[in-house]
Amino acid sequence: MCLKFSPDRKTWLQAKAECESDGARLVKIDTEDKMRDVSYILVADHIGKFFIGARNHNGSWEWTDGSVVKQQWWLFRDEPSDYSHRDCLVARSDFADWHNIPCRRLRRYICEKL
Repeated sequence: MCLKFSPDRKTWLQAKAECESDGARLVKIDTEDKMRDVSYILVADHIGKFFIGARNHNGSWEWTDGSVVKQQWWLFRDEPSDYSHRDCLVARSDFADWHNIPCRRLRRYICEKL
């Protein structure tokens, strides 16, 4: 697994385009092992919220490759919250979990080399 943790902040769509321009994608965290590995790096070396490669598409959470998000690591039991305004996922370094936020917010992001 080859990851790049961005130093700059972008919207989710800008982050997706930036990863793709480097021959990568926003990270797809679809296994417990991958979540553990990404969380370890976040907690040890990075502070903040980072866009990952999933967003709400017509009421369903999907990865950028079109597959459905099956494994989910939400911060709170009642998440995802307010689908209509919080359509993109971030991984959080403080709790090593996910939170949904508006896609237009500027956040750092994680790219994964294909």
